[in-house]
Amino acid sequence: MERERWAVAIGGHSLKKPEDVQNIIKLLFEAADKRNAIISLLGHGSGPQAGDGLDEFLKAPASGFNTDEFNKLVSTGNEAAICNLGGQIKEQITALHKSARVIVTRCLVNPDTMQPAKPIGRGLNEEEARKLSAILTVKKVDDNGSRVLVPSPLIKRIFQKDLKDAAQSTISGETAIAGGAGGLPYVCENHILKPVAAVIDKDWTLGELVKALSSVVHFDRSIILTRAPALVRDFGVLQKAIEQNGSKAVHANWREEYAKAGLIQNISLAEAEQLYEQGVATAGAGPKLGASIMMVRSFVRQAVICAPENLEASLDGTEESGTVIHR
Repeated sequence: MERERWAVAIGGHSLKKPEDVQNIIKLLFEAADKRNAIISLLGHGSGPQAGDGLDEFLKAPASGFNTDEFNKLVSTGNEAAICNLGGQIKEQITALHKSARVIVTRCLVNPDTMQPAKPIGRGLNEEEARKLSAILTVKKVDDNGSRVLVPSPLIKRIFQKDLKDAAQSTISGETAIAGGAGGLPYVCENHILKPVAAVIDKDWTLGELVKALSSVVHFDRSIILTRAPALVRDFGVLQKAIEQNGSKAVHANWREEYAKAGLIQNISLAEAEQLYEQGVATAGAGPKLGASIMMVRSFVRQAVICAPENLEASLDGTEESGTVIHR
């Protein structure tokens, strides 16, 4: 019997510490082994890690407090996330007696989609938010405080060499750790490729990789792991509950709270497309739903969006399941 192939994206918040990396990789590969599946493609985020140097930046005197320095911080954070997180993930996969390869994924992005939209770094207190908002885009995005937003451009295409490397790894049975930190973004100016300070959403990158590789590799299932256990139809209702009670309390009783906001669990591709067109998935949920639709259109049988805690339920289709999109 031919084994299933999975394409997986892990949110950066699940990879803050080395023990987090160990736990999430163990969880994923145990779930795959249980179902006779291979995790052929694995991407990861870098939102928190891309802002690791934020504290040092905040200490800078007024003379050194400028956007150029911050842009260097973003670019350095991207590269560090790919090397450090990618290396840690590979180490944990190898410890499970499996083979993996880190592939730096370079992407040509659309310069017209460089609006600040992606939160990076930790939550800021009022004084930090005030200081940074003088030169950067700062917005309150959750109950952890305000965060810096950076451009999160859409991908025009992935570099051919990186696609070839990913294809070779997946075909050989390795796990291709690709699309790490969303990839390294470039724009083309006067026929010259130039790196830009931005963070590509790792979910879109996973979708683009699956789509580009679909002619040579068939993926049966895609999994996007995030902090939220599922998507909802009315995020405003959920956000209000989080503001009133805190995210921990809401997620401790998530099925009841998510039901009030219109819990989205088992839906068809057509239903998912309709919800996306209606703008139901806002903020960080947008790329997750959009990328999942892209992957199901690329012949993935089932796309799962859930938290690590309800991965098993989502794969089994029980009442604790996250959002599952099927053909």
